Amino acid sequence: MYCVPLYTRILKHKPSKAMPLSPKKLLCILILLQCFSGCSYFKQPSIPEYAPAIQQEAARYLEQRKAEALQTDLATKATIFEARIFSAFKAPKHHLFGERLQHNQALILDLEATALLLANMAAKYQCTQAPDDLIALHKIQEGLLTLDALNGLDGFLPYQVNAATMQITNGRTHSNAYAQLMFAYVLIAQKMPNSAAHLQVVQHADYIATYFLKYGFEMHDAQGEPIEFSNLAPKRWQLSRSRNLDFLVIAESLRALLPIESPHQVELERHIQEAIRVGYLKKIQRLSFQFLDIRIPTDGSDWLNMIRLYTLVKISERKEYKSAFDRLYKKQKKEKNPFFAILYKDRTQQAEIRHYLASFPLTLNNQLILPSDAVELKQRSPFIKHSRKVEATVPQPLYQRPSTDNMWKNNPFRVHGGQLSKNPTHFSGSDYTLTYWLGRMHGLL
Repeated sequence: MYCVPLYTRILKHKPSKAMPLSPKKLLCILILLQCFSGCSYFKQPSIPEYAPAIQQEAARYLEQRKAEALQTDLATKATIFEARIFSAFKAPKHHLFGERLQHNQALILDLEATALLLANMAAKYQCTQAPDDLIALHKIQEGLLTLDALNGLDGFLPYQVNAATMQITNGRTHSNAYAQLMFAYVLIAQKMPNSAAHLQVVQHADYIATYFLKYGFEMHDAQGEPIEFSNLAPKRWQLSRSRNLDFLVIAESLRALLPIESPHQVELERHIQEAIRVGYLKKIQRLSFQFLDIRIPTDGSDWLNMIRLYTLVKISERKEYKSAFDRLYKKQKKEKNPFFAILYKDRTQQAEIRHYLASFPLTLNNQLILPSDAVELKQRSPFIKHSRKVEATVPQPLYQRPSTDNMWKNNPFRVHGGQLSKNPTHFSGSDYTLTYWLGRMHGLL
C-alpha cells in the first residue's frame, strides 16, 4: 500500500503564534511520525536487475559519455553547448529558451531557463566584451519583456510558453522563478552600471515591484487567482525557508535595483522591516538539517538557496545574509559542486571545479545510466524528501550521473537513473555554460 509521508501534511499546518515549532522540534516530530507511520523508512534501495544486453548497452553509453567529456576542453564545451542552446532550445522568433526537448513535442519555453541564460550572457560578456554577446544579452531582455507582455506588461511573467505558438502552457509562476530572475538582474546592474542593459533592468524592476506590491507579496496568476505555495507576505508562522528567502531576495533586489526616488521604495522597505521583525534573518541561518540519515531539504532547494544568498550578499551589507551564505556553503562543500564553489568564490576548490567540469559530457539525455564496476556504493543512503536513492561514497564524475535539465541541483552521489527509450529527452547544457562563464568572471577558471 502506498503511504504518503506524514511530514508533507505537517508542513502545511500553520502553528499558532503562541507555540511556534523550532526547526529541531519540527525535525524530531517528522522523524518520529515517519518511523511510526508504517512507511518503509528503514528500507535501503537497490539497483534493479537488468538483462545482460541492457547492461552492455548502458556500459557502452557510459564509456561514450566519459570519452567525449575527457577529450573536449572546457572552452570548447561551452561553445558547443551555446550553439545548441541558441538553435534547438530557442524560440523561433524570440530569445526565449527551454531546458528540454522531448520527441515529437513542441519546445516549451521556460522562465527560469531564460533568466539563467541571461545571467550566463552577462557573465560571458564581462569576460569577452564581444559585441555579439552584448546583442544576445539585449535580445534575451527583450524576450523577457515579450513574456511579460503576454499578460499586459504588468510584472507577472508566465512560467511556461509554447515556443511555436507563444501560448501560455503554465501560467502559475512560483516565487523561486523570480528569485532566479533577480540573480540575473542584479548581476547586470552591478557589472554593467548605467548601460542600456541596466536601464532595461530598472524599467522591468518597476513593473515587477508594481505586481508584488499590488498583492502585498501574495502572488496571483494572470487571472488574478492566488498561486499555491507562493504567498510571500512576511508572517511569523511562515516555516518555509524557501519562501522566507524568496521574499528577501525579491524585495531586497527590487529595492536595490530601483532608483531612490521610486515611489515603490517606501512600501518595499516597510515589507522588508516587517520580515526582519518576525524573524526572517534568524530563520535563514538554518537552511539545512540532518538527523541520523534523514536530510532536509532536497538538493534542488540547496541549489536555489545558494543562488538566493549569493544575490543577497551582492546587494546588501546585512551581516545575516553573509553568515547564512557561509553556513550553507560549509555544509555543501563536501558535495564538490562546482557551481556552489564558484558562487562562493572558493579559491581552495579550483582543482575540484576544473576536475568536475572536465567530466561534464556532451551527450545529455535521459537514457539509462548504471554504475561502473569501479564505483563504490554506500551501505546506507540518506532519506531525502520522499525516498532514498542508490548513492556512491564520493561525488561522481558528471558522465557517471544520470543527466537532468540541471546537473547542479541534483544529488552528486547518484549513479543510477534514466530510462530505456529509443527517443530520449534531451537537455540543453545551459547549466554547464552558466557555471563556466561565472567561473571565468570570478577568476576561478
